Amino acid sequence: MRPHKLGICAALALMLALLCAFGAAADTTVGMTGAGTFRMEQAYVNVPELDVYFYALDGDGNPYSSIKVQAAGPELTLGDRRLEVRSVAVASDPICYILALDNSADLPAADFNTMLGGVRKLVNAMDADDQLMLYTTAGTAECVLPATSDKALMYKALGAVQQAEGRMDAAQLVSAVYTDIQSDFQALAPRKAAMIVTDAGQVLTNMALVGTLASDFGMAAYVYLMTEKPQLFETLQQASGGRLILCEAAGLGDELKAKHAYFATALEIRTEVPESLYGERLETLTLAMPQLGSAIRSSQTVYMGYRLAKPQVTKVETLRRDKLRLTFNQPINENANKPQLYEVRSKDIWNWRVQVKSVTISEDARTAELEIEPLYKGDYTVALNRVSGKMSAANVSSSRDTATFKVFVWPRDRAFY
Repeated sequence: MRPHKLGICAALALMLALLCAFGAAADTTVGMTGAGTFRMEQAYVNVPELDVYFYALDGDGNPYSSIKVQAAGPELTLGDRRLEVRSVAVASDPICYILALDNSADLPAADFNTMLGGVRKLVNAMDADDQLMLYTTAGTAECVLPATSDKALMYKALGAVQQAEGRMDAAQLVSAVYTDIQSDFQALAPRKAAMIVTDAGQVLTNMALVGTLASDFGMAAYVYLMTEKPQLFETLQQASGGRLILCEAAGLGDELKAKHAYFATALEIRTEVPESLYGERLETLTLAMPQLGSAIRSSQTVYMGYRLAKPQVTKVETLRRDKLRLTFNQPINENANKPQLYEVRSKDIWNWRVQVKSVTISEDARTAELEIEPLYKGDYTVALNRVSGKMSAANVSSSRDTATFKVFVWPRDRAFY
């Protein structure tokens, strides 16, 4: 068989795999009318809060304003129960880019270096609070950069990525990313976008990649395929419903930046979920816009059993007699820098309350330093008073959750100061 016919057959086989995978996934659906399109990007339940991120575009592809969508009377249904939609707003939450780079030695070195340059363009365009979580995929998927908003660390991690032997294992990649997300879920930005960057030739011999990645995350998921002739794969791109993006290596950076700009047009709805609906089960969430068109509706399967752990102190360090460093079980809201949100007490019959004078939150919001009145020898407890987690303002601490620490010396010399 001639080489070009082999390529066509491989492309058709890939398209079939994509159609099956994307059709079976059905996590996100798109409603279309003459008025435009409507797509749900991500929805998740963190009892008691439900967050929905979506796009509403008119017939010309321009986003509807949040005011117009609000006026259209959006209807949000969880199973057979209607939820209250109080407001629609432009999505303001930061994004965690979960980016997997194909660093296989099979890629041409020039394309590999151009790929890294394209990712740097995305990093440069990211907003201050956006995060990058970076994986390499040659042989075994490896997280080479845990989620961070520090751009200096992002550039450093990209500079350290080298090509290696071994091909991508799609199933192992999905498993590794899923495990990492679950283990550090509350430290990641609320919106998440999974992206993999590889070469189109690599995918022709790894057809399960696109479907597996796009169907297992319940979030925005895209695969970027670098090819010198993207026009040959347009049918595949259409079959993927926009999740498969083809470009030349030199154009990767512009494509990534364009996707970042697209994310900025998302709208969001935040509402509360009654405790009675909580449970270890999957439920169908449907968002409809009847006044924009009866066909404009989007559904997604959400897991109802996930409950956010309340913010609390897990570690206390005495830096000085009058200064403490607290470590939290998750990033906290940056506005938790008010002294009245922290309670330090002696653990004795007097239950003496220590005055907190000032609070400084670290850049990653995982620790805080407290300037307090001087401590003496003894045991103490520290608790948070209605401090919310960074992921959700509805996730509030309980003053009943305390951390205990001990001061071993009564002031006698300068060693403790």
